[in-house]
Parts: sequence; C-alpha cells; structure tokens
Amino acid sequence: MKKSKFSESQIVAILKEGEAGIPVVQNKPKTLTPSAKREAVRIMVEQHGLSVSRACSSARLSRAAYYKPVQERGQADAEIVSALNEIVAVELRWGFWKCFDRLPHLGQRWNHKRVHRVYCQMRLNARSPTGGWPVTTKSDRMTPGRGRARGACAKQAT
Repeated sequence: MKKSKFSESQIVAILKEGEAGIPVVQNKPKTLTPSAKREAVRIMVEQHGLSVSRACSSARLSRAAYYKPVQERGQADAEIVSALNEIVAVELRWGFWKCFDRLPHLGQRWNHKRVHRVYCQMRLNARSPTGGWPVTTKSDRMTPGRGRARGACAKQAT
C-alpha cells in the first residue's frame, strides 16, 4: 500500500473542514516572484503606512532586495547577444559549446548557464533548415555509417 504524504491529524483536519463547508485546497498556492513581492511591499508602505522593515518581513522579501534597483535582462544580456552574433556570423554551424569555448578568445568570461539561456532565446539551438542538426565536429562527419563518409569508404573498398 502506498504511504500517504499527509499525516493522520492532517487528514482529519481536512475532513473536518470539508464537513464544515470550507473549500478544500488541494494544491499549494504558487509563491510570488520578487518583483510581485516588491510591488506588494510598496503598496503596504505607501497606502497602509507600514514601515519598510515590517512590510518586507510580511512579504518575505529582504530589505536589500527591496532597495536593489531592477535591471532588465535585455540590457544585461545585450553584450552576450552581440558576442554570440559575432561568432555565429563567422561559424554558422557551430553548436553551443564551441561558441561558448570561443568567448574567452574574444575577451569575455560569462557563466555557461547564462550564455546557454541567451543562446536558446536566440533560437540558435534550433534545427537547420535542411531538417537535420548542424554538424558540430569533424568526428561527426568522419564517423563510419553516417552520410557520405560511409559511401566513400564503401567505394574505396571495392
């Protein structure tokens, strides 16, 4: 028998709420994003007269996060976009890791997760117009059993 994720006391409490006519919520509510929390704190401070410290603690937002200026991702990622465009303009068929490994040669050092997020947003990871994945390494082209390499080996053997 499968073990329940609720304790016996929680099950009894849920059943009592159901009998009392209180709607039973099955899923937990989603947490607010930092920008939504920042807006809630602003409303509590301006309209309800709470202190910033108390409003931040009730919204579960640190005061440092409240005061931190909001930076748009588009502005922060503009350098990465231009660097990737520069690489892709020269080497269209390169995959993510080849492009990422080329960035230090251009004098850029960014986290690979950040670069990959931008790379995917630019749709550089999509399939090529011919319907296949772009060839990224010499070994892909030279592996027996793939494309022309196989035919060339078969012709040489006969």
